[in-house]
Amino acid sequence: MQSEILTFGANLELVEALTKYNARFFIVGGTAVRYHVPERDAGDLDILIEPSAQTASAVISALSSCPLISTVGLTVEKLTQPQKILIPAKIYYYADILKPAHDFDFDLHWAKAHDARIGQIPVKVASVKTLLALLVDSNEPKHASDISLLVSISD
Repeated sequence: MQSEILTFGANLELVEALTKYNARFFIVGGTAVRYHVPERDAGDLDILIEPSAQTASAVISALSSCPLISTVGLTVEKLTQPQKILIPAKIYYYADILKPAHDFDFDLHWAKAHDARIGQIPVKVASVKTLLALLVDSNEPKHASDISLLVSISD
């Protein structure tokens, strides 16, 4: 059975658009930590996209259909480059769209992701191991807290 992920209302539109255009993504960040550790408060919705040409094109199409998100300067090439990027979507949505660093094996982590839903939309949520891998090099205090929470429930 899929668990529901709670997020702010307008974020559902963003997830619907990404799904409509067949973008491959999963939920990371505080919302994903909250999925595994319900006592953790969650803020924005962090969406990690697959760094492929198909997903890049789908993301651009999806964002073009969403209110108040500019896709100026956003290209398939930019979304498939090996460096991490952030597409802020916090004007209308309370979400960020992220692309992983070049050494992140998206397919491996996709296979470990959990099935969930936002509203009635099926989504994938990063596994505990994936979240720990994403957080390991962070120096942010909130990430240290998330690491502690995740380690407390990991095998």
